[in-house]
Amino acid sequence: MNTALKIVVFLVLVGVVALVGKSMLKKDEPHTVAPKFHTVKRLDIEQSVYGSGTVRCANRAEIATQVAGKIRELRVEEGQAANPSQVLCVMANEEIQSKLEGAKNQLSLAQRTHAQAAKKYEDEKQNHLLYEHPSKEELERLSLEAERAKIAFDQAEESANSLEKDVKALTLSVPAELKGTVLKSFVKSSEIRLDPDKVYPAATPLFVVGDLSTLIVQGTILESDREKIKEGDPAFVHVGRQGTFAAKVTNLSLIPSEGGRYDVRLDFDKPPSGVNEGLTVDVRIVIQKKSNVLAVPVEYVEAEAGRHWVQRVEKESVTRVPVQVGISSDSFYEVTAGLKEGDVIRWHPGGKE
Repeated sequence: MNTALKIVVFLVLVGVVALVGKSMLKKDEPHTVAPKFHTVKRLDIEQSVYGSGTVRCANRAEIATQVAGKIRELRVEEGQAANPSQVLCVMANEEIQSKLEGAKNQLSLAQRTHAQAAKKYEDEKQNHLLYEHPSKEELERLSLEAERAKIAFDQAEESANSLEKDVKALTLSVPAELKGTVLKSFVKSSEIRLDPDKVYPAATPLFVVGDLSTLIVQGTILESDREKIKEGDPAFVHVGRQGTFAAKVTNLSLIPSEGGRYDVRLDFDKPPSGVNEGLTVDVRIVIQKKSNVLAVPVEYVEAEAGRHWVQRVEKESVTRVPVQVGISSDSFYEVTAGLKEGDVIRWHPGGKE
């Protein structure tokens, strides 16, 4: 490489280094934030408290086994419609069914024995009245036998009825007063095929059925917000991508739940469609609303020692003036004194340029 070319390459490298250095210096320069200005005007303000909750059906049923058994027929799948008294699954318990057959036979025998003892007593009672035979003592013995036969019959009937009830409980159905959807099925057809002899103990949850037209929100709020809320307060529920829906407070617990929070129930004005039970939602409850009040953005207000201040612009000067505030929303303070409609206020980081 000749000398002239070396000089050119050197100058190019120097220029690149200079440009990179200048770029890095620019990045290190502090960013200047321009002040913002706002004209005071009248607005409607809502003061709210916030919580979270879970969507549930007001009309719902959790259906569990009442007696142990094996599932022989699964007649629904999750997400299917469920009509009143519709059979969800049929179970089997050979021991209970065998006991029921025995109890029915015992009941039939006890019924015949009781009928015979009662008839014999009535017949001999007539004979005693007409012929003074059998004796009074024998008649009392026959009466006692009839009473004992009646007790045995009642016990046999009670046992058979109890076992009959257990056998009926092997068929799980939708409650007669409920129409809705199978929201949850804890058992699948594939599981039954893989293990048909699996025994499901009593009190095993199998289904949740609910009416999705009766959706509500079971929510919680902070303990510090409990006294601010009352039943009937309007609310808004943010349901993911479906949007925000109007609701109202219909029940407010008097006793704190876990973590010192309070339970609250919200009923939708119109239940959202396409929403299933169990969805987690955000809740905003409106505790106070004022219309047509002077309002300023919250970021324009400085709080200091329990007092509030704003920077008011008058011609070309800026004056820091005290203001009295009322309720507040997420975005605005109500101003009750210190400003008038049309005043211009300024926001600037640190309160000065």
